[in-house]
Amino acid sequence: MHLVISVSPMYALCMENSTAESYCADLVRQLAPDAFFEALFLPVDRRAELLALYALDSELRHVHAAVSEEITAHIRYAWWQESLDQLHAGQPARAHPVVQAIAAAAQSGALTYEQLSGLVHHYRISYPAYPQQRELLDKMSESVVRCAAPSAFAMWQKARRCITAHRQRHGSKRQLWLILRLYLLGTGVLRA
Repeated sequence: MHLVISVSPMYALCMENSTAESYCADLVRQLAPDAFFEALFLPVDRRAELLALYALDSELRHVHAAVSEEITAHIRYAWWQESLDQLHAGQPARAHPVVQAIAAAAQSGALTYEQLSGLVHHYRISYPAYPQQRELLDKMSESVVRCAAPSAFAMWQKARRCITAHRQRHGSKRQLWLILRLYLLGTGVLRA
């Protein structure tokens, strides 16, 4: 008799990477590419906080895609809330790469317990629908960038506007065009 363990592709990323930071980067790159592109406009050593936030958001959004029963979704959201509660109480982070990355971001002061708990609550009360308002995540990400990389805030905002304008005009099409526009924006050739 063989024991077969099924691992979702999302969590298989964790096995491929050695750190919580690289897991979060891979997760965001795959599930929220626009957010990943935004993070690239921060200095390499200051991206971790923003990627941790976007990874948590990706995990919470994944609950909607993976779960069809409301009680199961609420159990998953409760797990995330309990993880945040433990961090807030000074207990060690759970052995999940996103929780570990969130713990590091919270220690740096880039993310607060109230912000993170609010994000989980926002998803929890919206279930089974996806939260329509992205304003909470937008405010949180602005706060993180202002704290983690204040000198890069203006360029990060330009990149965000460029991505938003591209998505409004082209949707998910012309991905290479978006990447080229972001590259030109980053080199100063293009203005947002």
